[in-house]
Amino acid sequence: MDFKQTIAFVNLANTLDYQYAAKKSGMTVDELVRTIKSLEEELNIKLIRPEGGVVELTEIGAKSLPLITEIAQKHAKLLSVVADYRKKRSGRSS
Repeated sequence: MDFKQTIAFVNLANTLDYQYAAKKSGMTVDELVRTIKSLEEELNIKLIRPEGGVVELTEIGAKSLPLITEIAQKHAKLLSVVADYRKKRSGRSS
């Protein structure tokens, strides 16, 4: 599971709108769909159930959302800590 997958799933699960979630995730709708499918394949579960243009979370998708959200938040925090560290290190080198 990578950061791109967790962000895509969290955005789609919270909006239930492919276009908005794709834009928020910085990808096209096709990329978002592929990314979610990749996550589902990796976990070997269905997270999303598209029903005639309406997006719904499956039961396991709804149960997984808080955990995957936490993973995405922790990853974002890690990236922030690393970026701050790099900024401080590059400031010392000058």
